[in-house]
Amino acid sequence: MHPDIIENILQQSSAEIVTQRIQDNMTARDYAVQENCDNAVNIIDKYVSLWCNNEEYSKQKQILLLHGYTAIPKILQEEVNEEEEEYSESVKGYITQIEDFHEAVEMCESEKVKDLMYCDKCKQLQNCLADSRIQAKGQPALHKAVLRKDMKTCCEIAEALVYQCKQKLDSVRDQFFRTALHYAYGMADGKEFVDILMDYGSSDFAVDKDGRSPLAFKDRQELPQMRDLLHYQLLQELETPEPDPWSVRLQMPVVGYLIDCAHSQHKHLPVHMAES
Repeated sequence: MHPDIIENILQQSSAEIVTQRIQDNMTARDYAVQENCDNAVNIIDKYVSLWCNNEEYSKQKQILLLHGYTAIPKILQEEVNEEEEEYSESVKGYITQIEDFHEAVEMCESEKVKDLMYCDKCKQLQNCLADSRIQAKGQPALHKAVLRKDMKTCCEIAEALVYQCKQKLDSVRDQFFRTALHYAYGMADGKEFVDILMDYGSSDFAVDKDGRSPLAFKDRQELPQMRDLLHYQLLQELETPEPDPWSVRLQMPVVGYLIDCAHSQHKHLPVHMAES
């Protein structure tokens, strides 16, 4: 991509375009480094530095730190002076609390999750950690709670996202660009989670990186490949390919359809005739 295009995209975008990670937890910058696109790396670093060192862009800086953008500590270390050492230390404490918060979510310790969800270590940063990410990782806390079937934590995080962070749940995406509702629909026993997420505004129409909506997961929730996919996402075994429930063709319930169909030529058709 031409450097001018990258520059224009960053000028018009928020820091979320920099912090978003793909399947192998790579950011746009990581991918640029891998492909030896030095111009792209330099442009991204320029904007990250601008966002971190200019009060006008404090919101972008909050997003970078909240979403675990790994170049942040390095940039802060290069840019801050001695008088800002205290701020640098508070940022480290902020990052540590994000890690502790996610560990509590992963361990299904709902009371600890509630205690750690708000951080007062750095007044200039987002104090609610509901939309946070661990450094170099891309899975949101809400997705972790759903995959672990932790209803109490799921409710706490969803409520905080909507009412404290003023975010739509459909905007909270993982490395596969999925919402938590995708995985809730993928669980055969996930109806309660589906209901909760939809109560907080999740949509059936949000599509992932492959163009699949949550309803596409619902259609295949009984397949062993879907159970494998959910387990894969739970463990975050991203070094191997994700199980693919869509590699299996679903059987159509033709016989039942013909028997129950309202068309005169099909209705109440004997089973042996329907099969023929």
